[in-house]
Amino acid sequence: DACDSSGDSNHGTESGTPTISTDVPTTSFTNARSLSFDGSDDYVNTASLLITAANPFTIAGWVKYSSLSADYDIPIWNGSDSTTAGFGTCYRKPSSRVLYSGWGSSTAEVTGLTSAEDTWYFCASTYDGSTHSFYINGNLQGTASYALSNFNAGVTTFGALATTSHSFPGKLDDVRIYNRALGASEISELAAGRHIPAYWNGTNSNYES
Repeated sequence: DACDSSGDSNHGTESGTPTISTDVPTTSFTNARSLSFDGSDDYVNTASLLITAANPFTIAGWVKYSSLSADYDIPIWNGSDSTTAGFGTCYRKPSSRVLYSGWGSSTAEVTGLTSAEDTWYFCASTYDGSTHSFYINGNLQGTASYALSNFNAGVTTFGALATTSHSFPGKLDDVRIYNRALGASEISELAAGRHIPAYWNGTNSNYES
C-alpha cells in the first residue's frame, strides 16, 4: 500500500484505483505485496516534497512495466512539473533506454540501457551534492555531474509526473528515499533484498523516509 514504513509518517494518498498485487520481485520482503498502476489515472502523492534541491539523496525501488508503449512513463517523480522543477526516473521508449533526469536547465541520463515488459528491475539513483550515480539491479550503469538547484516545491509522486501526466503502467515495490547518497555496496544489498541496518549518531539517522 502507500503507507510509509520508515516511521517518518510520509504516507501517500492514492488517486485513481492503484491496487495491491501479490506479484513481487524474487527477494525476501516482510510484506510480499506490490502496488499496481493502470497507466491511465493511478498515482500516489505524498503531502510534501521528500527531496529538496542541493541536498544529497537516494531514490531506490523495484519497478516492473506492464507496457512500454508510451514515450515517457514515470514511476517516481519529485517536484512540481516537468519543465521548471523536478527530478524523476522514467523509461524513454524512442531511444530505448532507462532515463534518470532532472528537468529544467540540465539533464543527467544514462543511455543504451534496455528494458523488457513484465520484468522486475531494481532501480536506484544517488546524488551526493554534485554527482549522480545510476544503478540497475545493483550494478552501476554510469554517473553524471550537475547540480540540482531548481526545485523546492511540489510533492513526491509515484505512478505519474506531478501534473498527473505520463502515467506509469506497471508495479512498484519497496520504494525507498534516503536523505543521503548510498554507497555501491549498500545499493547491492538492497538489490539482493537485504535491508540496510539503521544507525543513529546522536544527530542524524540513515533510516529511509
